[in-house]
Amino acid sequence: MALAFFGDPCIDVVVNCSESFLSSHGISADQLGGSSLVNQKELDELRDAACAEAGLSHGGARRTGGSAANVAQCVSRLGASNGAPVRFIGMAGADEAGDEFAAALRRHGVEALMARSITGAATATCLCLVTPGGERTFRTCLGAADELQDPSVLPAGWADGCAWLHCEGYVLHRPAVALQVIRTAVAAGARVSLDLASFEVVRCCWPALEQLLDAGLLHTVFCNEEEAAALLAKAKPAAAAAAAVVSTVEVAARTASQSAAAHEATPAVQQQQQRQEAELPKGSGTAEERCSRTPSEEEQDLLADIAALHAQTWLLQRCQVAVVSLGGRGCVGRSADSGCGAATADRVTVVDTVGAGDSFSAGWLTAYLAGAPLDVCAAAGTAAGTAAVQAVGGVPDDEQAATLTSRVNALLHFRADARGS
Repeated sequence: MALAFFGDPCIDVVVNCSESFLSSHGISADQLGGSSLVNQKELDELRDAACAEAGLSHGGARRTGGSAANVAQCVSRLGASNGAPVRFIGMAGADEAGDEFAAALRRHGVEALMARSITGAATATCLCLVTPGGERTFRTCLGAADELQDPSVLPAGWADGCAWLHCEGYVLHRPAVALQVIRTAVAAGARVSLDLASFEVVRCCWPALEQLLDAGLLHTVFCNEEEAAALLAKAKPAAAAAAAVVSTVEVAARTASQSAAAHEATPAVQQQQQRQEAELPKGSGTAEERCSRTPSEEEQDLLADIAALHAQTWLLQRCQVAVVSLGGRGCVGRSADSGCGAATADRVTVVDTVGAGDSFSAGWLTAYLAGAPLDVCAAAGTAAGTAAVQAVGGVPDDEQAATLTSRVNALLHFRADARGS
């Protein structure tokens, strides 16, 4: 059973900056935490300006990145493959950065099945702008990765024996390639998971995402609450009318729209929606009154949960498992057969959120591939994501990996013992 991971080989450049810096460089409040493509000139100018504000004489902290690659390395370190091959596929430049990326994969037990550019294009670079509190905003120059327009240039045999393919949402910027790679994996007998990656990816790549979902090619979809909101804003009319959202704050401010989703939801889901509405703090007022003012933090959290439920209801008509991470509040995963698993997150000091979502996906997949129920998958994903935000870097070091592996194994064994008792 081989596990494959498809994404853009990338070098991350991390620079701490203020929100005012982002605003002064055209990144508005509703773009914070997102990811957009830029050309090399735009990336260089933004990086130099960020480094100048931070007082850095160098070009920022540099490390290997890439969402799917981070997940692959974390999954490998957690032992999810049980000794079977773990493969990464994508296209890098024929440069030192590409060599560095491949070496990092191999160092963590991942086969680097990468095509290399023959035009001299550089390996992709992602500028990670991290504001106080750990929020990251990405601006990426794809470089060589954008040259992957034909999957036939990928190393032969990458799908042989493939049982699972995990894709990062960024590959949807090249929809024809993403579709062909996914169809190849499915034809080989693999199930496919997709991380939506960013609310900006959902907005920009909606036609490709909708095609994959409507074709029934995806088994599992990972998203965070902002991506869930963006998905609902782009979804088919019934679901879009149900939430009428474009951001988490608007989810909280427009609860009156949720009743329009009732005809799409099962009776059990409808009851859960009604319970969540009933749990709103006293004095919240009517739905119309809540629309006229800024909601409290507690209301935002509760209503973001309702939005996540709407997103999962819509997704589960098109895939088997839908997982929504809720940041510091944990996660909830649901399956098409009415399964549900949730976990809360420990309160920790956030150091760096870059790669935290990737670690979360890796933890969830590790448990899911071991046959764990959704509640254990949720706990494993939340444990991995929580560990990630407490350290710098998208991949755990040896000590972090050992600690996290022990915790995930304990979760799996505890549940197995409970079932046997």
